[in-house]
Amino acid sequence: MTRATHKLFEQAMDLPPSLRRTLAKSLLDSLQPANDPFYANLAIEKAWNAELARRVRELESGEVKAIPWETIRRAALRRIHESRKLRSKSRSPARVRRHG
Repeated sequence: MTRATHKLFEQAMDLPPSLRRTLAKSLLDSLQPANDPFYANLAIEKAWNAELARRVRELESGEVKAIPWETIRRAALRRIHESRKLRSKSRSPARVRRHG
């Protein structure tokens, strides 16, 4: 690291955390080469953050209602049980009576 770079780094470290975060993001954004997995992951993270923000807004506005985990769990287990029951019925061979 050159002296000038080191001095710039020290100045950046003196910034408040929110400004350092903004500066770091701007620097990273300026480096985004195509097809780099690191930056692809950042894009995915950005998309997930936007999705999370949308869902929180919907919950807070009352547009959607949360469903308790136990309700979801019971419904999922019921569907799994029904699916297994149907699958086992379709796999079991028909019983044949033998006369003898």
